[in-house]
Parts: sequence; structure tokens; C-alpha cells
Amino acid sequence: MRIHVPGQDVTLEAAADLSTHQFKFMIGAAAGSNGQNARVDVSGANGRAFCVLQNKPSVAGQGAVVRLTGRSKLVVDGSGTGITVGLPLKSDASGRGVSAAANKDRVGAIALEASSAANDIIDALVSVFDISA
Repeated sequence: MRIHVPGQDVTLEAAADLSTHQFKFMIGAAAGSNGQNARVDVSGANGRAFCVLQNKPSVAGQGAVVRLTGRSKLVVDGSGTGITVGLPLKSDASGRGVSAAANKDRVGAIALEASSAANDIIDALVSVFDISA
């Protein structure tokens, strides 16, 4: 039985069209033209992801609801290295969660479900830290 337990969400400004990036890792983005709002964009490979996008803002400037702490759905790619429960996850080049195990990997979540396929959506615990070997 799947149980969803929400965490802490905040609304920040989308830096771009994020409509295809729901449940992916987000990073901070440069301030907009007014310079007043915190903005987010999809994370790149091993980016300093600090949250997971919960909605689908379709243009820059719209509200992006992001999960800072707690459980979240997360798009993953377990097709290369399989994802097991308890595995630390970092961002791949498109913001999906992938295995994190190397020194200096930037973890954004811990897997609460297993996956061995690309673009699965699993339950994850948002947890930000760097691996130090």
C-alpha cells in the first residue's frame, strides 16, 4: 500500500517552462528582471538540488511549488544502476534521480522505493547532503 506523507512546501518563481519537470530535482536560478523573487530551474547532472518540483508551471514567472523536506514523489532513472530502498539519489542531466555513491556526489533525496527503469516515479525522502569518501 502506497502512503503519501507530505512535507514542507514553498512557492518560488519558475525560471522557465517547467511543465515537463514535475517531481524532478530543482536548483536555484538567477533572479528575474525585478530581482525580488527566489527562482528555481531543473537541476543538471550532480547539481546542487535542494528541492523537488510538485506542480507544472508552464512559463517563467509562474509559481513553482517545491518540496523542501519530507516525502515526495521523484522521477528516477534506474535503468543503468538499479535503485534500491535507502539508496542516496543525485540529479542526472535532466533532473531525474540516479544512484549517488561517489565522493563529492550531491545528494537530493533517499529512495523509499526500488526502481530498475527509466522515468519511474518513486517515493523518496528529500534529504540534501554531499557524499564525502
